[in-house]
Amino acid sequence: MTGRGPQPPTAAGPRAERPGLGYVRDVMALMHPGAEVTVRRRPRRGHARAWSLVPGSADPRLLVPSRPRAAAVATVSGLGGSGARGAAGSLLGLAARAGGLALLPHLVVEGDGPALAGLVEEVLGRPVALAMSVGRVRALQKPVLRVLGHDGSTLAYVKVGVDDTTRGLVDHEAEVLHVLAGSGLRRLVVPEVLAHRPWHGLSVLVQAPVGGPGGVTPAMVSRAALELSDIGPRQQGVVGSDGAWRDLVDRVAALAPSTSATALVAALDEVGSRAAGTPVEWGPWHGDFASWNMAAAGDRLAVWDWEGFAAPVPVGLDLLHHRLQDAVVVEGRHPRAAVRELAEQAPALLGPWGPADPTLVVLLYVVLLAVGFLETGDHRTRLSRLDEWLEPALAELVAGVRR
Repeated sequence: MTGRGPQPPTAAGPRAERPGLGYVRDVMALMHPGAEVTVRRRPRRGHARAWSLVPGSADPRLLVPSRPRAAAVATVSGLGGSGARGAAGSLLGLAARAGGLALLPHLVVEGDGPALAGLVEEVLGRPVALAMSVGRVRALQKPVLRVLGHDGSTLAYVKVGVDDTTRGLVDHEAEVLHVLAGSGLRRLVVPEVLAHRPWHGLSVLVQAPVGGPGGVTPAMVSRAALELSDIGPRQQGVVGSDGAWRDLVDRVAALAPSTSATALVAALDEVGSRAAGTPVEWGPWHGDFASWNMAAAGDRLAVWDWEGFAAPVPVGLDLLHHRLQDAVVVEGRHPRAAVRELAEQAPALLGPWGPADPTLVVLLYVVLLAVGFLETGDHRTRLSRLDEWLEPALAELVAGVRR
């Protein structure tokens, strides 16, 4: 079975900004300390490590290993999808089989020093090739590599922490995966940690691929989210009390001054008075329970990208996040309209948890989503451009919270 791993969203609304050639050169330099990294039409020496830049050096979106050919074919054929994306994958697959990717510019690494591929080969006990997708610019940018065997099979995925912040995220994800592996999951499948170690100033996490063919159903998503919320003890609290509510209020109050931060403070203050004493149940969440981070695994749900796992948050937020991300990123809805619809759908979505006030839970989800964007400085996506939708959305949700 071909495993699945980190994939970019199939759609991102407006044209996505990408890191560019400088970023991929820097990544390759980190993966090959002391080596020379250049862009050429083709490698000059037979032993040089090289990747085709697809579709070109002006806007590289995929780094395809030039050898072995089976790994190159698997990398581009694995784009999959439907419509133009699927057609592009098919054409690139044909080009790779015919050796046509050799006509593209190459990122070439020359030198006899250490290579990250060597560490991965040591872990897996076999020769490998590494490929890398170049997604849109993110606030916390880090490489995610696909590990292929020389027969083209996907063997693993590698996350690489490159600075203090991203090393912390990679280390946190490794810890979360170890905990989840021992938690007796029945509805969820999570990646197995094959290795997690420091390497030349980087933090490297090697994960087994998860998932396979077959579609993800709403029932699978709901069951998995419910199981995830039961990991660890839930906390019972009420609006306006100490504990999780007070921690959230303090976190919002600590944000750097901005129009959005002021709106969040005002919303929590008003809800704190309007809904004082309303019970709220708190538990863990994945943090990015979105359709591009999951796949079917039989009748279970395989989920990856656990670096945002956190607790406590109001239970049910994973399902709210899944629906909002689909509405905005996949369906192209405006965030304000999508939040309004989310509030309408909340009673049905949150049915398994039966919160006292579903609109209140949606409001708290929107607050946490906005806090995350403000803390990381992310403003590159439709949802993270808070000045376009947050204040009116908060006003509607606050007005809908039960007294």
